[in-house]
Amino acid sequence: ARWCARRGLTPNQVTTASLVTALIAAGAAATGTRGGYIAAGLLLLVSFVLDCTDGQLARYSLQYSTMGAWLDATFDRAKEYAFYAGLAIGAVRGGDDVWTLALGAMVLQACRHVVDFSFNEANHDAVANTSPTAALSNKLDSVGWTVWARRMIVLPIGERWAMIAVLTALTTPRIVFYALLVGCSLAACYTTAGRLLRSLTRKARRTDRAAQALADLADSGPLAQAVAALHDEDGRVAIPGFYDGVTDLTDT
Repeated sequence: ARWCARRGLTPNQVTTASLVTALIAAGAAATGTRGGYIAAGLLLLVSFVLDCTDGQLARYSLQYSTMGAWLDATFDRAKEYAFYAGLAIGAVRGGDDVWTLALGAMVLQACRHVVDFSFNEANHDAVANTSPTAALSNKLDSVGWTVWARRMIVLPIGERWAMIAVLTALTTPRIVFYALLVGCSLAACYTTAGRLLRSLTRKARRTDRAAQALADLADSGPLAQAVAALHDEDGRVAIPGFYDGVTDLTDT
């Protein structure tokens, strides 16, 4: 990050360099040769180093941006899926059609990302969790090796790309996809079970942010807006004289 900052590079430029490097790695894997697979594994590691560098550079040079965060998350998905495709193409050239496995890995990762992003979004409006699951997690945090073990179990991008890079260089695309499907399936079960248990006992509170999110999702037409304009904040009709003579509002 310091090397990039001294040369005037921006975080977005480093993010783009990471994408380009990963695409070159996918092209190397698509050759279907052992030399291509080794080059692909090495380039994938270089791409991940650059992927880590852009965030460090943003903090080092105080260059934060919404565009940068969006590009980082989007390019991560594009890089990984492009590499899957490159591996599948290389396997076909070597006489082994693994496109079904490649598509399965893409779908599985897409489902994991949907769960991750939706849980994090919902978690913004949640109060502290006092569930047994959260209590156990807090206790395990005091045992150093369990922290690293739990981080590796979920196969985040760093561990996942390291596994893909090593297996690509040393084995075959079929083995790479088998390892991905098994590892990511176990990780998905682990994370989903933990989040489900936390969600069952965590209470959400209505906040201004949540209310605005609901308002942004609303697609009310002119008729619905006209009806809403006739009601006050309590949901009662806001027409002068509407409640004249009514003694029990529950009757309305």
